[in-house]
Amino acid sequence: MKFNKPSLLFASLLFSGAMLAACVADDTPKSVSKDDEAQETGEKQGQQEETKTNFKVGEKVQIGEAALTVTKVDKTSGNAADQSASGKEYIIVHVEIENVGSEKISYNPSDFSIQDSQGQEIETTSASIDPDTALESGELGPGEKRAGTVAFEQPAGDGELTLIYNPEFWSEDEVKIHLE
Repeated sequence: MKFNKPSLLFASLLFSGAMLAACVADDTPKSVSKDDEAQETGEKQGQQEETKTNFKVGEKVQIGEAALTVTKVDKTSGNAADQSASGKEYIIVHVEIENVGSEKISYNPSDFSIQDSQGQEIETTSASIDPDTALESGELGPGEKRAGTVAFEQPAGDGELTLIYNPEFWSEDEVKIHLE
């Protein structure tokens, strides 16, 4: 049987696409609190679980191979080295990242942004407001953890701030953690 080039090319692309789709991991964010672990019983069988993407300070959240916990949020007008602009304040978010997978993962402050009550998304600030605790970029082996802070400069008094965490550049999966 003889195949022409266009049909062979089409079959190759179709096969490659199917293989790629099969290799994509499910990185849907999920809470990994102790209550959830304790409730893994037969009750959930046959039920479709709702995907949760909004979390609170103190909740341990897994997305892909990373687990993130926001442990504390501080607000300040600055320090001797850096003062916030007029009408603004620094938001310092204390985070802990844990590798819950079996391969190395990377982390970076640019994985984080903050969304204000107006829906504006702001990247981390380069101010030296938290030099001793600032999260830097690096890698974590399986089971390893790293704690640090990420800082943002926001309008003062905004009570509806949401931290957005997207550890995979090529993925649209993200976690939103309400900071108030």
